[in-house]
Amino acid sequence: MINATDKPDFRDDLSKSIETLLNGGFVHCNSDCGWFVGCDATNENAVKLLLKNSENFPKSDLVLLVDSTARMQSYTDDMPEIVWDLLEVSEKPMIVVLDNIKNVASTIQSNNRNIGFRVSSWPFTNYLCERFRKPILCLHNNDPKNSTIALVNETTDFVVKHNRASKTATISPSIIKIGKGNKIEIIRK
Repeated sequence: MINATDKPDFRDDLSKSIETLLNGGFVHCNSDCGWFVGCDATNENAVKLLLKNSENFPKSDLVLLVDSTARMQSYTDDMPEIVWDLLEVSEKPMIVVLDNIKNVASTIQSNNRNIGFRVSSWPFTNYLCERFRKPILCLHNNDPKNSTIALVNETTDFVVKHNRASKTATISPSIIKIGKGNKIEIIRK
């Protein structure tokens, strides 16, 4: 699954993360937007369990982490042209909230929260999304002590070692909602 061109410090984490996601488990990872716990956004059982046990995470928008803007197109019926421009010029992480999400677990679609996409910009999470080839449903929490919630048991969770001890300041992503007719609402700058 992982080839020799991958960075050596990524290989083990990538392999175990993908295996965990494919088996309906949960990956805990530090990223440019803080700690997150994520699961396969297309796995109904994993999504239900993640949302049911998310008390340590703010009741905010649901984030679908993907590797590219092109990948987003597979998960929405309406990809406004402006999304490409916004993501290209953005200097910090951005969550784009769109309507008409498709091809993900029905629990995500029936949830009363906004559903947004974030294109991963950090090397590890970008490699993970690229290799996994499906969106990862993420819940964020900037406190690493609360990031590894026990959703079922230790065999269903994997904590990524890469960048785990990073003291880098996390960036709160901009959140922009794009509705019908390219109506833009800035939720957070």
